[in-house]
Amino acid sequence: MNKMTKEEFYKMADEQADRIIDSFGKKKEPRNYKHKFIDTCEDGRVKVKITCHNRWLNKEVSKILNYVQLGTIPFPGGHVSKLIVSNIDGETYTLYGFFTGDIREHDECLYIDGIVDTLESGATDEFFGGYG
Repeated sequence: MNKMTKEEFYKMADEQADRIIDSFGKKKEPRNYKHKFIDTCEDGRVKVKITCHNRWLNKEVSKILNYVQLGTIPFPGGHVSKLIVSNIDGETYTLYGFFTGDIREHDECLYIDGIVDTLESGATDEFFGGYG
């Protein structure tokens, strides 16, 4: 049995992350975000860092998928979300957003869509519940 080098493993994981992210683009129009492979979980899920510009903070913020600091609560038509995100300086913010559909059905496209929506336009505590 051939052993995989560390570089081969990271290349394979990067390709897997790209396939997951690319599948997201098939359901919706392309979005303006960056992604970077971080690690693979023990159960095989991929940790990917997604970065977007948040309109309320007017800053680039990031969230690592398949990592803690994501809370959801059922709401008609989907789930209200609460994400802990960070900027390039490591400062953390709480963002509130909305995931359409049933994210509990392991649909990676819905999950990624909700993360990107929240990163782009999720409101902070200061703006949550307001209009503007």
